[in-house]
Amino acid sequence: VLLWMKQISKIKNAVIVGSLALEENGKFYNRLYWVEPNGNILFYNKRHLIGSIEKSLKSNTVNNERKQIGRQFIVVGITTENEVLNIKIAQRVKRMISFDIEKEYKKVAKLYPINSEVLKSNAYIVIKKYQNCLLDEPEVANEIIKLDKKLVKKQKTWFKRNEQIIWVEAGSAVSKIDELLNKD
Repeated sequence: VLLWMKQISKIKNAVIVGSLALEENGKFYNRLYWVEPNGNILFYNKRHLIGSIEKSLKSNTVNNERKQIGRQFIVVGITTENEVLNIKIAQRVKRMISFDIEKEYKKVAKLYPINSEVLKSNAYIVIKKYQNCLLDEPEVANEIIKLDKKLVKKQKTWFKRNEQIIWVEAGSAVSKIDELLNKD
């Protein structure tokens, strides 16, 4: 996907921005890539994206009207069936636990104040409950999965309200984006 973004950015002489879920060194990220026509790539590991966007839009709205995205932008949402999402969430949680998310939480908790945004991820919230003996070990994975599904539902609802997003199936996303970019 990143190679494709670089190619399209160069061909169209436009910045291409996209988000990918990925695993790197046993850690999981929702990474936003900013790809420039000259090949320069910037990225940001998003945390609590939905809340930040909502706060930003609320502060930039008048009479509860949604801020519109400029015509020079194409915003594409990639849909995935709920069954597929549920499988991916369960697989991701299994990998997080196998990479010792509890150990990671302990390290992170030493670096940041307890009320820090960094410690408000679903997995860290559940691990904290487990460490405080509010959950048994077998409940940890199920609780993270439950919270992640709730977050996915919230994100879907929030994004579906934006009429400017063009929704495409995951399998046809690249060809649909190519088609949209080639419209004059």
